[in-house]
Amino acid sequence: MPNGKVRYRYMNVLTRKTTTVGKGNKADAERIARQANAVIAQQILDQEAELILSGAPNGTGMTWDAWCDEYLLIQKQRLEAGLIKPYTHKQIVNRVKRVKKKFKGKRIHQLTTYDFTQYLKEDFLAHEKAGMAVMIRSTLIDICAEAISEGVLASDKGNPAQHTKPITRKTKRARLLLDVFNKALEWSKQNQQPYMWKAMLFAIATGQRRSDIAACQFNDIRKFDDDEYIGVIQGKTGKKVAIPLDLHLDSIGYSVRDVINLCRDRTLSRHLFHHSKSIGKTKAGGEIDPDTFSYNFADAIKAVKPDWGEHNPPTFHEIRSLAAREYDKQGIDIQKLLGHSQESTTAIYKDARGHDWVKVDLAENS
Repeated sequence: MPNGKVRYRYMNVLTRKTTTVGKGNKADAERIARQANAVIAQQILDQEAELILSGAPNGTGMTWDAWCDEYLLIQKQRLEAGLIKPYTHKQIVNRVKRVKKKFKGKRIHQLTTYDFTQYLKEDFLAHEKAGMAVMIRSTLIDICAEAISEGVLASDKGNPAQHTKPITRKTKRARLLLDVFNKALEWSKQNQQPYMWKAMLFAIATGQRRSDIAACQFNDIRKFDDDEYIGVIQGKTGKKVAIPLDLHLDSIGYSVRDVINLCRDRTLSRHLFHHSKSIGKTKAGGEIDPDTFSYNFADAIKAVKPDWGEHNPPTFHEIRSLAAREYDKQGIDIQKLLGHSQESTTAIYKDARGHDWVKVDLAENS
């Protein structure tokens, strides 16, 4: 040591934490270390005995959080293999992090249906978050199902999360109407960064999801048969939708081209929607996080209509529904614009299998 004193440190093999022992006396440090090792050895034996007495088969002593990490590796492999989309993977990661923290340190084989039921009741249903409870329950079921398939959980007892009561929920989300949208748009122009109200206009002009809007770049504009389109590869479905720049939504008085031209400002950026200046880690020209759209839109909606009664205020995603209703009045093919692929979808969806661009027509049957 710089001051000439010798210090001895001991590391706990279970926690990997170190501490100073012996106050510079080697004999005392060795004695304390031997005593600590004896205590830890007994703890390890007690844990092994607990596993044996609990009837847990070999290989099921893994903690919940350790298995959650393994589960995330499995999901990452599925992403790399193209079995799930990046958007889906992101949602999985967020939910797993949440449930991992809840049962951290507990042995996975000791978690029961009761534990999961109480978690859903206390953390979500008690706070009227039925929608989130549905998604978390699904995540818990899949985590346990993977554990069973990997031999981490015994299969003879079934999936403990699967036995939780299915959650039913009523739609409480208020529908976004055009007059409220227009008020929120004007409020955003006065109180928020320019990218926000431009993104709102783009959302209603194109009917796309917030994550796909955030990903749009100027070089996504392309030509088909001498007409200009902006190509959107939908992150959730993988559908490739080509939206004509001349697509005009009469009820707002803007075309897709008009909105894109608004996005061309003095800030150098490849993204349509970008930060106009650098603040902290945020760089000028950088892409906007989709969650930012949601947070800002919530502020705008709350500002123009604070009270929604028994309903929850509409979210940024509700602009997509509003766009569909408004374009339907103009005879636009909503099926193509939204990128939905159901059994009733046009033959081009069935034949292309998501690998070819689906062009949106400016009017029905055009």
